[in-house]
Amino acid sequence: MHKANGLDRTKNSKKKSRTHRMYPELLMRGKKVQIDVKEVPYNCLRGKVLCYNKFLYLWTAKDECTRMRFVYGIKENTTECSVKFLKMLIKVFPFKIQTKQADNATEFTCKYISDDAVCPFDKTLHILKMKHKLIPPRTPWLNGKVERSHRNDQRYFYD
Repeated sequence: MHKANGLDRTKNSKKKSRTHRMYPELLMRGKKVQIDVKEVPYNCLRGKVLCYNKFLYLWTAKDECTRMRFVYGIKENTTECSVKFLKMLIKVFPFKIQTKQADNATEFTCKYISDDAVCPFDKTLHILKMKHKLIPPRTPWLNGKVERSHRNDQRYFYD
């Protein structure tokens, strides 16, 4: 009966293996850390932030190997805030970060704003001797681990 329904698992049947991934899993902690920013929905704000009609942004970093996550709320979304968040991240993570991966948002790069301007975030990464990897535009799945944590935050806290 199982063979007739195509459910036979003999040695000839093909089974997907984790060894044939498009993007190999990183096995060294700190090799690549994904960073992203999410705006907290306005209807979820309370206290002084709500009184002054401010916004709150959650800055999230997630290590690809250990899945260790660091989240910090900041009232602004600027390149200076990304530098501040990076310095906090270095103090919090118990290992050295080699590569930082992010999308092409203006808080992480000035690539689409100006050809000759150097972003303060890029300067800080250069001083700290970290690599800066930008994912291609409109490909959020390449930053999937941090995007998934944003989706879980949305589901558990904001919806």
